[in-house]
Amino acid sequence: MSAATMLACASDTIIMGKQSSIGPIDPQMILHTSVGPQMVPAQAVLDQFELGKKQLQDPTKLGAWLPILGQYGPALLVQCKNALDLSKELVCQWLAEYMLAKADEPNQKAEYIAGYLSNHVNFKTHARHIDKNRAREIGLLIEDLEDDQEFQDLVLSAFHAMSHTFSATSSVKIIENHLGKAFIKHNNITIVPQ
Repeated sequence: MSAATMLACASDTIIMGKQSSIGPIDPQMILHTSVGPQMVPAQAVLDQFELGKKQLQDPTKLGAWLPILGQYGPALLVQCKNALDLSKELVCQWLAEYMLAKADEPNQKAEYIAGYLSNHVNFKTHARHIDKNRAREIGLLIEDLEDDQEFQDLVLSAFHAMSHTFSATSSVKIIENHLGKAFIKHNNITIVPQ
């Protein structure tokens, strides 16, 4: 959802229906842990490291922290910081150039919105949905899908066709243009009996 939200912020307005949502843009890092790969918010890694620095002032807590700190690669903290900075920087730039270009103080408004959307503390989880009312409250320009019945029918028809395609085939991504040219990515899963 975060990449889609970032792209939506590069538009003039975002069209949302009653059931629509965008999400936070906080970057997720893939950590290879003893229980397998885990998607972890970049900010949570940085926060946990800061917590570790505070708690490790008491040497008796080292035993509890060694397994946690052992999963961090040598460049992970820098990568987390860079990922956070980049997502915020891109969204801030796009909002100021497009959606907020005609607003008073577009750069300040863009910084606020990008800061809000990129702050993991605001959402507690990467899967937290932001409905159209909250999106408006933070300053995004939102149009109601329901205001144009013909357009709504077209959008929902395309959505339902893609939903059926994804549920009935091995398709996982569809990119199609107005000329009928399409790129369709499939994820073929082979089940091996035991």
